[in-house]
Amino acid sequence: MSDQLLNTLKVALLALLYLFFARVLWAVWSEVRVPVAAGIAPKVSGGGKAAPGVPAQLLMVEPANMRGSVTTLESEVVVGRAPECTVVMPNDPYTSTRHARFFERDGAWWVEDLGSTNGTLVNAKPITEAQQLKRDDRVQTGSAVFEVQ
Repeated sequence: MSDQLLNTLKVALLALLYLFFARVLWAVWSEVRVPVAAGIAPKVSGGGKAAPGVPAQLLMVEPANMRGSVTTLESEVVVGRAPECTVVMPNDPYTSTRHARFFERDGAWWVEDLGSTNGTLVNAKPITEAQQLKRDDRVQTGSAVFEVQ
Protein backbone atom coordinates (compact mmCIF):
# COMPACT_ATOMS: atom_id res chain seq x y z
CA MET A 1 0.00 0.00 0.00
CA SER A 2 1.10 3.50 -0.63
CA ASP A 3 2.02 5.87 2.19
CA GLN A 4 -0.76 8.24 1.17
CA LEU A 5 -3.42 5.49 1.54
CA LEU A 6 -2.03 4.43 4.93
CA ASN A 7 -2.06 8.02 6.20
CA THR A 8 -5.65 8.44 4.99
CA LEU A 9 -6.68 5.24 6.81
CA LYS A 10 -4.94 6.44 9.99
CA VAL A 11 -6.82 9.74 9.87
CA ALA A 12 -10.13 7.93 9.23
CA LEU A 13 -9.51 5.57 12.15
CA LEU A 14 -8.63 8.49 14.41
CA ALA A 15 -11.81 10.33 13.34
CA LEU A 16 -13.92 7.24 14.11
CA LEU A 17 -12.24 6.94 17.50
CA TYR A 18 -13.05 10.57 18.32
CA LEU A 19 -16.68 10.06 17.22
CA PHE A 20 -16.92 7.01 19.47
CA PHE A 21 -15.59 8.93 22.49
CA ALA A 22 -17.90 11.85 21.75
CA ARG A 23 -20.91 9.48 21.71
CA VAL A 24 -19.84 7.89 25.00
CA LEU A 25 -19.43 11.30 26.64
CA TRP A 26 -22.82 12.42 25.31
CA ALA A 27 -24.49 9.28 26.73
CA VAL A 28 -22.86 9.78 30.14
CA TRP A 29 -23.70 13.50 30.18
CA SER A 30 -27.36 12.90 29.30
CA GLU A 31 -27.62 10.32 32.09
CA VAL A 32 -25.91 12.43 34.76
CA ARG A 33 -27.42 15.85 34.13
CA VAL A 34 -30.67 16.77 35.86
CA PRO A 35 -33.16 17.67 33.13
CA VAL A 36 -35.25 20.80 33.38
CA ALA A 37 -38.96 20.07 33.67
CA ALA A 38 -40.95 20.71 30.51
CA GLY A 39 -42.46 23.90 31.86
CA ILE A 40 -45.40 22.23 33.54
CA ALA A 41 -45.62 23.18 37.16
CA PRO A 42 -47.42 20.79 39.46
CA LYS A 43 -50.50 22.14 41.15
CA VAL A 44 -50.28 22.09 44.91
CA SER A 45 -53.00 19.78 46.11
CA GLY A 46 -55.23 20.55 49.03
CA GLY A 47 -53.99 18.06 51.61
CA GLY A 48 -53.41 15.33 49.06
CA LYS A 49 -57.07 14.33 48.83
CA ALA A 50 -57.92 13.35 45.26
CA ALA A 51 -61.28 14.07 43.72
CA PRO A 52 -63.57 11.10 43.08
CA GLY A 53 -62.27 9.07 40.15
CA VAL A 54 -58.79 10.58 40.37
CA PRO A 55 -56.05 7.98 40.93
CA ALA A 56 -54.38 8.23 44.29
CA GLN A 57 -51.84 5.37 44.36
CA LEU A 58 -49.15 3.68 42.29
CA LEU A 59 -49.06 -0.11 42.71
CA MET A 60 -45.70 -1.65 41.76
CA VAL A 61 -46.27 -4.56 39.36
CA GLU A 62 -42.66 -5.15 38.25
CA PRO A 63 -39.91 -5.96 39.24
CA ALA A 64 -40.93 -9.07 41.14
CA ASN A 65 -38.92 -8.20 44.28
CA MET A 66 -40.90 -4.95 44.69
CA ARG A 67 -44.29 -6.25 43.48
CA GLY A 68 -47.18 -5.10 45.64
CA SER A 69 -45.51 -2.02 47.12
CA VAL A 70 -47.73 1.05 47.00
CA THR A 71 -46.76 4.70 46.62
CA THR A 72 -49.46 7.17 47.60
CA LEU A 73 -49.80 10.11 45.24
CA GLU A 74 -50.08 13.00 47.70
CA SER A 75 -47.52 15.32 46.17
CA GLU A 76 -45.03 15.15 43.32
CA VAL A 77 -43.45 11.69 42.97
CA VAL A 78 -40.15 11.26 41.10
CA VAL A 79 -38.98 7.81 39.99
CA GLY A 80 -35.29 7.19 39.35
CA ARG A 81 -32.01 5.78 40.58
CA ALA A 82 -30.96 8.91 42.50
CA PRO A 83 -31.25 8.65 46.29
CA GLU A 84 -33.32 11.85 46.45
CA CYS A 85 -36.09 10.37 44.25
CA THR A 86 -39.40 9.47 45.89
CA VAL A 87 -39.32 5.97 44.38
CA VAL A 88 -35.70 4.78 44.17
CA MET A 89 -34.80 2.00 41.73
CA PRO A 90 -31.08 1.54 42.56
CA ASN A 91 -30.55 -1.79 40.80
CA ASP A 92 -32.43 -1.09 37.56
CA PRO A 93 -29.95 -0.39 34.74
CA TYR A 94 -32.82 0.75 32.47
CA THR A 95 -34.00 3.49 34.84
CA SER A 96 -32.33 6.89 34.55
CA THR A 97 -31.11 8.96 37.50
CA ARG A 98 -34.32 11.02 37.39
CA HIS A 99 -36.57 9.07 35.04
CA ALA A 100 -40.15 10.33 35.38
CA ARG A 101 -42.34 12.41 37.62
CA PHE A 102 -45.97 12.10 38.64
CA PHE A 103 -47.75 15.33 39.55
CA GLU A 104 -51.23 16.73 40.10
CA ARG A 105 -52.69 19.36 37.81
CA ASP A 106 -56.30 20.55 37.62
CA GLY A 107 -57.46 17.78 39.95
CA ALA A 108 -55.92 14.98 37.86
CA TRP A 109 -52.64 13.07 38.06
CA TRP A 110 -50.14 13.33 35.21
CA VAL A 111 -46.83 11.67 34.34
CA GLU A 112 -43.97 13.14 32.35
CA ASP A 113 -40.64 11.75 31.23
CA LEU A 114 -37.66 13.71 32.57
CA GLY A 115 -35.41 13.20 29.55
CA SER A 116 -34.64 9.58 30.39
CA THR A 117 -32.50 7.44 28.13
CA ASN A 118 -35.05 4.65 27.67
CA GLY A 119 -38.21 6.74 27.83
CA THR A 120 -41.42 6.34 29.80
CA LEU A 121 -44.33 4.24 28.55
CA VAL A 122 -48.01 4.60 29.40
CA ASN A 123 -50.00 1.50 28.45
CA ALA A 124 -47.01 0.30 26.37
CA LYS A 125 -46.89 3.53 24.33
CA PRO A 126 -43.95 5.96 24.65
CA ILE A 127 -44.83 9.46 25.84
CA THR A 128 -43.17 12.64 24.57
CA GLU A 129 -45.01 15.10 26.79
CA ALA A 130 -46.93 15.07 30.05
CA GLN A 131 -49.87 12.69 29.90
CA GLN A 132 -52.94 12.55 32.11
CA LEU A 133 -53.44 9.27 33.94
CA LYS A 134 -56.58 7.23 34.53
CA ARG A 135 -57.23 4.33 36.86
CA ASP A 136 -55.68 1.05 35.70
CA ASP A 137 -53.15 2.80 33.43
CA ARG A 138 -49.77 1.06 33.40
CA VAL A 139 -46.69 3.27 33.52
CA GLN A 140 -43.28 1.77 32.72
CA THR A 141 -40.04 3.47 33.76
CA GLY A 142 -37.07 1.29 32.89
CA SER A 143 -37.88 -2.22 34.14
CA ALA A 144 -40.38 -0.92 36.70
CA VAL A 145 -44.10 -1.11 35.91
CA PHE A 146 -46.65 0.79 38.00
CA GLU A 147 -50.41 0.43 37.91
CA VAL A 148 -52.40 3.57 38.66
CA GLN A 149 -55.12 3.02 41.29
